[in-house]
This record gives sequence, structure tokens and C-alpha cells, in this order.
Amino acid sequence: MANPSFAEPNNSIQRNESIPQDCLNKHISAKLIKSFDIVRAYPTRALNMMKSGIVEAELTVDELGNVIEVIIIRAEPKGYFEEATIKEAMRVKYIPASENCKNVISKEPLKVKYMIW
Repeated sequence: MANPSFAEPNNSIQRNESIPQDCLNKHISAKLIKSFDIVRAYPTRALNMMKSGIVEAELTVDELGNVIEVIIIRAEPKGYFEEATIKEAMRVKYIPASENCKNVISKEPLKVKYMIW
């Protein structure tokens, strides 16, 4: 009978088999699959006043590709487009970013130009 203290190690337990070798140290950025709908987002008040503007924001995208946070970086003019941008940006969808073949939270830029044609 073999002594268990001298047993050969089980290599499949020691190395992490859940991450394929081609995924190690590999980062893949999030990919947009449902974009910002400017027509739906354009605030009625801004349309009625014939206002154009620009908003720059940072989106936090979770491991499922959902936007979970919107931070407004810049809005011109102030007070017209921020709320509408946040509301519509929460509907944007991504294929999530991944690190070592596991989905991860990422930060994605958003720049919206509101223009009257």
C-alpha cells in the first residue's frame, strides 16, 4: 500500500484549467451593440428653444454589458442636455470588456452632439 504523503501531485488541480492559455494576460475592450438614440434623447425643451449642444460623459459598463453609471464630464450649454443624456445612456448596451477571458467592469467614453437640422 502506497504512503499518501508521497503521492504524485495532481497537475489538473494545481494549474487553473478554467482559463485557456490563449486568454492569459489578454484584455479585450467593450464593444458597443446598442447605441445612443439621439432622436429619443433630445429634450423637448431644447427642441422648442432650438438649442444645440454637446455632452461628454463616462459610462461604467458592468460584466453583463449594461451601463450602471453615467458621469457627465462636460455639457454645453449647461442645464439642457445632462438629464436626457443620462437617461438614454442607461439604455446603451455593450459586449462587456474581458480580462483573461472573464468579463470585467469597464469605463467607456460617450460624446453626444445635439444638433437642430
